[in-house]
Amino acid sequence: MTMRRIIVAPLADAQPGVPADGPALERGEALRQIDGPRAPIHLTAYRLEPGGRIDWPASSRCRTLFVRAGEVVMGVRRFGPDSLIVIEADATAQAQAGESGADLLEFRHNRGDEARHGGAVHGIEGSAVPALGHDDLTSAIHADAGCAGCGVWMHSNHIPKEGVTLDLHSHTEDEVIVVMEGEMIAGPRHLGPGTALSVAKDTLYTFSVGKGGLRFINFRPSRPGYIAHGSDEVRDELSIYTAMGLRPAAHEPIHT
Repeated sequence: MTMRRIIVAPLADAQPGVPADGPALERGEALRQIDGPRAPIHLTAYRLEPGGRIDWPASSRCRTLFVRAGEVVMGVRRFGPDSLIVIEADATAQAQAGESGADLLEFRHNRGDEARHGGAVHGIEGSAVPALGHDDLTSAIHADAGCAGCGVWMHSNHIPKEGVTLDLHSHTEDEVIVVMEGEMIAGPRHLGPGTALSVAKDTLYTFSVGKGGLRFINFRPSRPGYIAHGSDEVRDELSIYTAMGLRPAAHEPIHT
């Protein structure tokens, strides 16, 4: 089946309901923001009320969670905004929202069979993720694809200056970009906070920074390469960032 090359998915258009083999929810709701057989990556948004609970059963696919707002408790650890949690294939996990509730994003790859079945759960608190200012922006690597049991990649960028335009380029992996703050301009579309942009691997694209600057997160199911338009050179993205001095986040096990 041919995958859709680009999908624009505002959170306001998401359909309610837990995805296939999804978690059990208590005092919360699930919104399927990107799904279907032609979407390379599925994205589900979860909203938990204060004290709400979410239980993930074992699955054949890895789940990557990003805490957008609020706080969740998993085992003895607390994860606030910008935290990243990885539930590897074959693992189970439970989380409970803090006193202000929690908003979570769940990313799952939808192309082919899962290559890794580590069965572990691990993550890092948002406040512990190293960040680096460079070239008029700030970057952080929440997961560097070095995990033997998952291979997940997640980075974030904050570009404060309006009008900045990225060079036309493509990547070797499927990706989903989510606007966290500010505005992204992609073609004629102005994408605000909560909007997701799915880009299939080997698809040329670019975007500009709109009003208020732009902060976004970027998920890939494995270690990506960057290819500039008109070039055949594949540049390893982790090497690009580490050459500038950016240190990737170090995950710790979560026992739930």
